[in-house]
Amino acid sequence: MNAVPRPLLRAGDLSKRYSVGRSIFPAQRRTVHAVDTVSLDIWPGETLGIVGESGCGKSTLGRCLVRLTEISSGSLEFEGRDISEASQRQLRPLRRQMQMVFQDPSASLNPRRRVGDLLADPFR
Repeated sequence: MNAVPRPLLRAGDLSKRYSVGRSIFPAQRRTVHAVDTVSLDIWPGETLGIVGESGCGKSTLGRCLVRLTEISSGSLEFEGRDISEASQRQLRPLRRQMQMVFQDPSASLNPRRRVGDLLADPFR
């Protein structure tokens, strides 16, 4: 009997929120939704690239997916196991199987420069 295929990594309604502002009054604190209810499946052999504008939450999402940053809500499964609330000690052996490639700011294209100049930079 064949096993039912399952995603390697599954995120369900994943969110990350940060409190902004310091006040003893909760009504005066703001909440920034860095990642807001993202759901995705990554299957064995797949590579996921996250593309978006500066400050849209790409790195935060990646950090949440590999649990370098605690998630605020939602579910996260790796190889069918819930890792949403796993301790750092429990995550250590799993991290050998996960990888996040951080964005390289020097690799992004500056919209203020001409395309020809940007492409010629590596040859100078």
